[in-house]
Amino acid sequence: MAAQCSRQLTAILGQGQDVRLSLVDRDMEITLPMSAIHLLAQILDQMAQSNSVLTTQQPMDFREQQKKALEALAAQAQELEMGY
Repeated sequence: MAAQCSRQLTAILGQGQDVRLSLVDRDMEITLPMSAIHLLAQILDQMAQSNSVLTTQQPMDFREQQKKALEALAAQAQELEMGY
């Protein structure tokens, strides 16, 4: 299902700026920017290939790693009396 949806979304890429999607089971329509359709197509493609998709924890872990690296750089700057 993910592969089919990805192919369908990829087929409409570049056709305008926005896309209107119908949610049949909800009886509503939503408009998404083409950039969101592109991202959704990529996510579905990765899911179809059984690749993991980024979880909410991964960006938090990355942020924590970056914070520690910046703290280490600030400590080195203080040791060198660079004013940080």
